[in-house]
Amino acid sequence: MNIMREIALIGFAQTLFFSLLILTKRKREIKDYILTIFLILVGAELIYRFLLKTIPETENIWITLFDITYWALFGPVILLYVLFTINKVEKFKAVHLLHLIPLFIGCYAIKDYLFDSSGNISFIDYYIKSDGLTKVALYCWEFTSTLYLLYSLYILLKHKRSVKYYFSDISRKDLKWLTILISGFTIYILLSYLIWIIEGAFHYAIEFNLLTILPAALTIYVFCIGYFGYKQAGIFFDYPLEKAGLTRKIFRIANTKYVKSGLGDIECNEIIDRLNVLMNTDKPYMRNDLNISDLAKMLDTSLHKLSQVINGSFHQSFYDFINTYRIEEIKQLMKKSVSHNYTIISLAYECGFSSKSSFYNAFKKNTGTTPSEYIHSANTTHAKTAVN
Repeated sequence: MNIMREIALIGFAQTLFFSLLILTKRKREIKDYILTIFLILVGAELIYRFLLKTIPETENIWITLFDITYWALFGPVILLYVLFTINKVEKFKAVHLLHLIPLFIGCYAIKDYLFDSSGNISFIDYYIKSDGLTKVALYCWEFTSTLYLLYSLYILLKHKRSVKYYFSDISRKDLKWLTILISGFTIYILLSYLIWIIEGAFHYAIEFNLLTILPAALTIYVFCIGYFGYKQAGIFFDYPLEKAGLTRKIFRIANTKYVKSGLGDIECNEIIDRLNVLMNTDKPYMRNDLNISDLAKMLDTSLHKLSQVINGSFHQSFYDFINTYRIEEIKQLMKKSVSHNYTIISLAYECGFSSKSSFYNAFKKNTGTTPSEYIHSANTTHAKTAVN
């Protein structure tokens, strides 16, 4: 199918375009270069799919070396991008070169294939017929990137949970775009495994070549990450993202067991009393940039003690704790305002929310209903009361 070759080239052109956008940013960081490398690797996969339709593997074994190289780097590059993005790592170190081990293992696995004098065996047949250390090395090369991707998703989920312990607004801090990028590519890899098993390992005979799906799937993936990356500030264009939201401090707060905090019952109750007074009088939750460190300074206590009070006594993350007050404030304002949708959203922004989605999610979590359902229920109750 020539159209699949053309689609592969379209996807490759997209990777070049998005890479150029990143490299022309004025304030580039190490993570930007790492993301560019990932896009180039995706482009390499698309070129590989294009070449498979042009040059049979048995006629050019070096295409296999090309495949071995970029496939082994997908996972390590993604993991490094995740680590640099959340600032668990601040500069490139020699230890990061250990992530090249899967590449060396892959090269070792195909040494016999590369120097096979007959040159009439396909890589998939070589893969199936290999045994011993070569087989183990091939498995390591094939599946290591998938393990890297799954571990990267685990780190992101942990980060998403952690930011709720420090910030009252997690937009642009929970890294949704990065989750989409990794999840989408993981799905692509799993799809390629499935097709390989169906058509390669079991030689399942069907009229339609399933391998032709992969260039189209990857091209759609590249378009999607470009679209979501465009909407996510700081990916393709400069944006002053809050660096404090991506530090190790957040992870320490989220995983603290409070054994050595030294917070006794008396001091805990005092902090609770001061916290209740502050929240009801000064209403600091109206600030959408409020974080737990700021609130601790207002209460003249330590960050870890305040975190222990909120998590232990109120059984909430800082994010949920602040949003509870915001929702209650909005409910009170709703009783005095006109119940139109735009008015609800304006109230949400006034009370500290910075996005519609975070407001609707918090409202549903605290009330069990949507804002419009809540207003309708309140109006119905008010009407019945008036009649009676």
